[in-house]
Amino acid sequence: MRYPVKFVEDGKWWVAEIPGVGGGGIATQGESLDEARMMAADAIVGVQFVRLKAGQSLEEPAAKLPRGKGWEWVQLPLTMEAALRIRAERKAQGLTMQAAADLVGVPLGTYERWEDPWRCKATLSTLEKVSAAFGKRIELAFV
Repeated sequence: MRYPVKFVEDGKWWVAEIPGVGGGGIATQGESLDEARMMAADAIVGVQFVRLKAGQSLEEPAAKLPRGKGWEWVQLPLTMEAALRIRAERKAQGLTMQAAADLVGVPLGTYERWEDPWRCKATLSTLEKVSAAFGKRIELAFV
């Protein structure tokens, strides 16, 4: 998942403006452009995680990068995206975490880590097990 983010240097800080996330947009900042990029990804994940906990669906990113100075794509780390998608699919199927863990055949604590964007270390093998348990498949693309 990648999101359009506008970066603006504001004196000491780099401000990251993320439109369309969190109901209207969010902003964060960093002392460097690289830090602002990391903070933007973390902020997006945080908003998405809260949405899923509240029973809402993932907000999909815009398809096009807006024109103008400062815009660039921010790609979510794959483990974070995997955790969000695992949680979204479990919720869509109406399963509790315990039921999903039982379905996959792992302890609840292991499964809980897979749904936590900041702790997920799911491997491709793990994702294959989870997707099969949910009756889904994984697609991999190089773009």
